[in-house]
Amino acid sequence: MPEITSDDGRYVLAVQSDRNVVVYDRGRPVWDRWSYEAAEAATSPPLGEVLPAPPEPTTEPLARGSAGRPIQVTSASDGDLVPRMYSYWPNAWIDGDTVVVFVGHADGRPRFFRVDPPTGTVQRLGPRVPYTGTAEGWYWDAAGWIYLCDGPRLRRVNPFDGQDQVVFDISDTQPGCMLWQAHSSDDGQTHSATVKRIVSDGAYPAIGTMVFRKGRQEYLSARGALDESQVTPDGAFLIIKEDDDNRIVTLATGEERMLRDADGAVGHSDCGPGIVVGEANLPEPGACVLWNLRQPLTLDRRRTLFTTWNMGYVSLRGGRCLHSDATHLSLVDLESGQRTPLVAHGNVGNDYDSRVKANLDPTGRVACYMTNDGRRFDVWLLAL
Repeated sequence: MPEITSDDGRYVLAVQSDRNVVVYDRGRPVWDRWSYEAAEAATSPPLGEVLPAPPEPTTEPLARGSAGRPIQVTSASDGDLVPRMYSYWPNAWIDGDTVVVFVGHADGRPRFFRVDPPTGTVQRLGPRVPYTGTAEGWYWDAAGWIYLCDGPRLRRVNPFDGQDQVVFDISDTQPGCMLWQAHSSDDGQTHSATVKRIVSDGAYPAIGTMVFRKGRQEYLSARGALDESQVTPDGAFLIIKEDDDNRIVTLATGEERMLRDADGAVGHSDCGPGIVVGEANLPEPGACVLWNLRQPLTLDRRRTLFTTWNMGYVSLRGGRCLHSDATHLSLVDLESGQRTPLVAHGNVGNDYDSRVKANLDPTGRVACYMTNDGRRFDVWLLAL
């Protein structure tokens, strides 16, 4: 792309392949033509973000050697792993006929593995990105990039060729703060993250949610005790969990609706396009429920999938719903609520870190999970 750099090297004006013109300040985009024109006139061309949209995921089945047989990815030779896998962040990505998995390591350098499902062969790729931590909050997109929070920045990193892009940065808009628990739409155009204030003593308080959409940041202050927030995969809705309630924001209009705890707000949950599936403890009995966010949030519109107490965790990708409870992984039919057990995961222990929180790859064809057999944590894959 053509570039013009200022004499002091600070600013770069670049013409993108999509004909958008972007100004960078020390590598951070601070202005682009389409954002400016969109703000000036309703007839502006569609806003295009600097980052390319990932391709549409395929729905073809992944080859596997033995139906329903999980593949052990890690072993004692890999050292101590960190149990920081969560249901709503994909730890696995399908690369042709293989699957690439990452996992946090006790030495602070997350490890990558390439798995061949038909044979169960595992290739150890080692650390692949220049960032450290437990890998909590890292996640794949459908194109094989990894999103991760780096202080005040959400980054998009390619672990295969080393490309590293800043999606957005709150250093100027929210000084003295960091990003946490990011989520992204499937097309890579809308992102959300919890904003935490950095303090010298004690836990960093969660003060609000940042949404990055159409090249712009929008900050929503917390109105209660903020747990977490998540944008839906279609980029249409933001769900903010605070004070045991769900605050539902329609991002196109800014309209906000409140789903109270007593009226069926969800706790542990994950999102699909325009929906949220999760555990509602009220009104009793507790249940795994589905809310269609495009409809009124009234109890008569809520779909009860199955009754439960201490539901476990759900992961939604590619039209599938994967359920992890204390003993099994199961698929849940989002119409009937019928559960189909897949595998007994062999977990030992019920403390939070020991619980299985299986996640689906971006296409919904592979489940990735970590179990504790009483001796160590290891990672497993299951082709669906």
